[in-house]
Amino acid sequence: MLYCFRRSKDKSSFSVSYVFEKNGILMDVVDKSKTIPLTDVKFEEPFLLWDPEYAFSPVYDKRYPVVLGDWNLNSYIFLQNIDKFSIIFSDEVGSSYLSGRVPSRVIGLPIFVLYVDVIERDDVKDLLKSKNIDVLFVGNLNPGIHSRRNRLLKKILTLPENYSVAVVCGLRDKKLYSEALSRSKIVFNHSIEKGMNLRVFETLKSGSCLFLEDDNIQTWRYLKKFEHAVPYTDSEIFELIKKYLSDDEARERITIEGYEKIKTVTKDSVYRRILQEIKSDDTFSKYNKSIYSEIASFRSFINDVFNFFVVDEKILSYAESWAFSLVEKVDRYTKSSLLSDLAFLYMVSVQKYEYDKRKLLEKAFEYLNSSLNFDSNSLIIWYNSAFLHYSAGNEKKFLESCSRFFRIIREFPTDESMYQVRGYPEIFSPIIFSSYTILKSYIDRVWIENFDNTYFLRNEIIKALSAQIYVFLCNFFLERQDFKEAEKFCHQALKLFNNLVPAYYTLGKIYLGMKRFKDAASVYLKAYNEEPFFFQYWIEVLTALYLSGDKQGLDEIIKEMKLISSRVYLYNGSGFSINFGEEEYSFNLRSVQDFIKEYIST
Repeated sequence: MLYCFRRSKDKSSFSVSYVFEKNGILMDVVDKSKTIPLTDVKFEEPFLLWDPEYAFSPVYDKRYPVVLGDWNLNSYIFLQNIDKFSIIFSDEVGSSYLSGRVPSRVIGLPIFVLYVDVIERDDVKDLLKSKNIDVLFVGNLNPGIHSRRNRLLKKILTLPENYSVAVVCGLRDKKLYSEALSRSKIVFNHSIEKGMNLRVFETLKSGSCLFLEDDNIQTWRYLKKFEHAVPYTDSEIFELIKKYLSDDEARERITIEGYEKIKTVTKDSVYRRILQEIKSDDTFSKYNKSIYSEIASFRSFINDVFNFFVVDEKILSYAESWAFSLVEKVDRYTKSSLLSDLAFLYMVSVQKYEYDKRKLLEKAFEYLNSSLNFDSNSLIIWYNSAFLHYSAGNEKKFLESCSRFFRIIREFPTDESMYQVRGYPEIFSPIIFSSYTILKSYIDRVWIENFDNTYFLRNEIIKALSAQIYVFLCNFFLERQDFKEAEKFCHQALKLFNNLVPAYYTLGKIYLGMKRFKDAASVYLKAYNEEPFFFQYWIEVLTALYLSGDKQGLDEIIKEMKLISSRVYLYNGSGFSINFGEEEYSFNLRSVQDFIKEYIST
């Protein structure tokens, strides 16, 4: 029997499942009666740890195998813990990135079949005649991660009105999700890492026709194009959808063939390979634990709390005691970094923990100030200071932090000798105070692609942090209606990242404030066409078009927004209205419950 430990989503613990053989087939079963607290981790051997990119990677006496799902996210935390892992099981794209570059053995497998939790249909042929959704997408619209996918979704959402199209965010019920997939003629999928992701398995097992990017690296090794699924390119997706919705016979043939093919990629076969690799390797061999192993675990603990939104007094006390014990054993640079990590934990707690928020924020500032006392030239920590003071509305301290950040950049070397300078930025102190933005995603990608190139990695981290500081400064001056200064800092951010769509939205707001209405309309339209799912900016886009005098452009965008909003379903829904003269325009983004009533309950 193999024990599997996976981070619980609603508790500060690991859940436990078992892999065992029944009737000649390996299967996994969750033990609902058993959990392993984060603050008292005791695993039973042999074990497999899931999702170390998100979850706590504890120090253990022996190296252990892990299943790595989203290898392209939170990569810097995962890589710091790499010496703990004996074997890494990932998708084949992740394996190609990591093999030969890390000390662990890396095995590429169709790993997401192990994550599948939809209800597999056995009545696919009967389903084909009872589908009431033409095109469906269920997933996350976070532009920080899914910018290319969102541009494609905009194309799909602007299909003619006679098509039934639904983009759903927050459908969490397993049964309803499975039913939604089964009710759909076409399910759109786009994998940012070009792997065989979870939605490939979910769609085909639910008896729907899968649309997948033509340049997917892994999936087309298992499926045949136009036989088991439909490959698309950005330029062709619109016409391909219309083609296969009009050709029932071709679409239904692909649906059935895809369903039969995906059944050959089984949990049993993947688990057998995992067990084979574990048995053929000295998986639980001892390794040379060090203070740095424990520091890496501590950082994974902080990252775990951030990712899973679970904070309580016990967690805070545990993390604080752990940090203090580490601080006693390290040099001043590492002390500084650890205290900054602790400050981040308290900052996160302000948002997630129903407690004395003022006291938590004071703790965050206390630890960050202590961090700067140990290393006054840490670029990352001065960035963190700017973030924290900006978030708390401390005007003077925020500007001082920004000034110090840029002074360090001016005074420190910019050639390859920078790798000798501690704190500039210290790439082994990776916790950066930020939610998932385009820039945070960029740092993730830079880490996974360049972790063995310190010089390049530091340069790119500096670039991303500088752009974010410019964004902070832009917003700071915009809030004070100093439009000239706000415009200057916005352009500086865009000079570093010309695809920083939120900055174009902000530039539009600046131009509105300056009464440069044609300029405002131009940059708002650029931002909207690149990333339409910043719904909070739609009123500003329309206002800029109205004030610019572009009546035709305004009418076209209103029509498009109405169509998009009629097809997007957010968890709780949303809505707004705007008046231009005597005309009032309303936009309602409906809720997941509305989607269920419209398509599932009927």
